[in-house]
Amino acid sequence: MIKTTIGIIGGCGQVGQKAVRYLIDETSHNILLGGRNTPDDSMKKQAQGRSSFMPVDIFQDKSLSAFCDECDILINCAGPSAVVGDRVAMAALKHNIHYVDPGGHNPIYHSLTAHNEEMKKKGLISVLAVGILPGLSELFPIHEANRSFDTILNMEYSYIGRDRWTHNSAYDIAWGVGNIGKGEASIIYEQGKLKEVNLFTSGKTVQLPPPLGKRKLFPVFREELRDFVESRSIKNARVYGNNWGAWVSLATIAVRLLHWHGTQRQLHQSADLIVKAARRDLQDKMPGFMLHLTMQGTKNGQPMSLASTLYFEDTYRATGICAAIAARMIAEGNIPAGRHWASQIPNTEAFMNLFQQQKYTIIRKQDPDSTSPVKKAAI
Repeated sequence: MIKTTIGIIGGCGQVGQKAVRYLIDETSHNILLGGRNTPDDSMKKQAQGRSSFMPVDIFQDKSLSAFCDECDILINCAGPSAVVGDRVAMAALKHNIHYVDPGGHNPIYHSLTAHNEEMKKKGLISVLAVGILPGLSELFPIHEANRSFDTILNMEYSYIGRDRWTHNSAYDIAWGVGNIGKGEASIIYEQGKLKEVNLFTSGKTVQLPPPLGKRKLFPVFREELRDFVESRSIKNARVYGNNWGAWVSLATIAVRLLHWHGTQRQLHQSADLIVKAARRDLQDKMPGFMLHLTMQGTKNGQPMSLASTLYFEDTYRATGICAAIAARMIAEGNIPAGRHWASQIPNTEAFMNLFQQQKYTIIRKQDPDSTSPVKKAAI
């Protein structure tokens, strides 16, 4: 395998460090850390002599350009995504290098649409929204559907999580709450027809597996998951999400209802509010993130039902691993040229297998027909 240089902007942050750890353990590629602050001794020890550092300021064209010149693949872990926008993605395109972004700022995808044919001709690859939400949150139901069903009639899907959100993460949460409709929408699919619903009045109390139990969730359907539902002709589909914690839930409702998302100043203030709320929610509690999916359809002409759950505690680790897997797959030639959401990676099975190798387990309850006992399978 030809060694490549994988640059990680924000490589000393929480997500960036986890991406570095994965690439050190699972690949032999060279790693270039980029950021405003030099790595501390623990980061240098973690890199085992396989990384170097280069200062970079993504808002300074000369600095960003110099960093891109040193990379074959660029992972952008700098944030907030809503502030960075497509700045780093366009720099990568200009310098003819591949690009990976775990952030979920959908306008980047549409900015690159105009350049998609150019990217294909040059053999360039961009994988966007390849964190956990979005990213894993879309890959998971696609993977489960592909392995268990020929046709799908019904799908209900829930995601919920809590963590010690950084200011940048909280900023993006506030932006997302305030911009539902730009990549996310409160809709459902009913008998094959898209139906708009009220975000708050259409909330639902969902019984989730332990440790969550009953939780109030709200309808939020991301654009890339809508593509999946329509491509598979799923007649009935509902997707629900929320933050796991009363204080963050109240904070996000306030951001939405009081319109604290119109300016950068308001978004920074909202981010501060969400960070404080997350601290209160996590008093004497552990972080956690759950994806829970139920589907009904057919397999080999027989009725099939499935309930699948993926749960983990460290959201930053999972996000960094997802971004690093995308970079690894690009380096190994397993993703075609062009711009992609994570959900558009052709070989989702390969991605999910690599993810599960990092001590993540999918718990499945699968019923092949109405008379067979429910079986549990853990992968």
